[in-house]
Amino acid sequence: MRSDPLTLQMQSVVYQNPIENIEKLVLSLKQSAALALHDGVVSHITYKIGDCSPSPIIEDPQLWATQNSDDAISIEYQYFDHNYGHGGGQNELAKNASAQILGIINPDVVASPHLIEILCQEFHDEQVGIAEAAQIPFEHPKSYDIETRETFASGCCLFIDRELFNEIDGFDDEYFFMYCDDVDLSWRVRRAHKKIVFCPDACVYHDHRLGTDSALEVGAAEFYYSAIGAVMLAYKWNRRDLAERNTAQLRADPSYNEVVAELDERIRENRIPDPISDASRVALFTTHGFAHYRWTH
Repeated sequence: MRSDPLTLQMQSVVYQNPIENIEKLVLSLKQSAALALHDGVVSHITYKIGDCSPSPIIEDPQLWATQNSDDAISIEYQYFDHNYGHGGGQNELAKNASAQILGIINPDVVASPHLIEILCQEFHDEQVGIAEAAQIPFEHPKSYDIETRETFASGCCLFIDRELFNEIDGFDDEYFFMYCDDVDLSWRVRRAHKKIVFCPDACVYHDHRLGTDSALEVGAAEFYYSAIGAVMLAYKWNRRDLAERNTAQLRADPSYNEVVAELDERIRENRIPDPISDASRVALFTTHGFAHYRWTH
């Protein structure tokens, strides 16, 4: 059982995100960091930003980082000059990290005041590998055990033990550019016999929008990479039958022509993951995705 204050490195991967949105997140993290430090839950907090954009989104990164850092949190900015995708960017930011906990957080969110404190407290239990925040105003529909709070963790905001992150080789950026990389990470954490807990009292405001049809808006990147990610996830977690069925369904819909072309190319070049033999022990595929859902949009 951990009892001493923890060290935390929070990190976001950005791609042409408006700087004003990132500054809103930074402001909210400062407040959350100050409360967590005051209550003795953490002893040091760093927030690292990795920029995958074609050109830097900040004109003078060193000045900006200095101006936005304070006694509660130290800000660092790194321009990659390469688009690593979500998982690859997170892996780059985690290299050489010394903090005990890594906090993966989307750049388009605002943190609640006690976010850091609540999520970090979960790691007093050394069996916890990931602690996940709730999202508002649209909560993720995946189910979780009411008593244990166990589930898979959305990459929108999750804290993970750094040693565990390194042990399981971080995000799989070979097969997942973005989307479904969080599900894959969660299942590998479970495979390492660690718990994933959902923390409804720790929340982030996530900038999701409803369209004119009252459905959640889906951007082009999410449309494309979530479809590819779902097929790669099925191949990796020993459900080739599901991967082939999903690909056939995509092939029947002309709006997925580019997705199918990339999937066909990956198969021709043998760029699909080898199946995990004991996948059924931790992986869960359902009608709606990768968990039982409480509702569908």
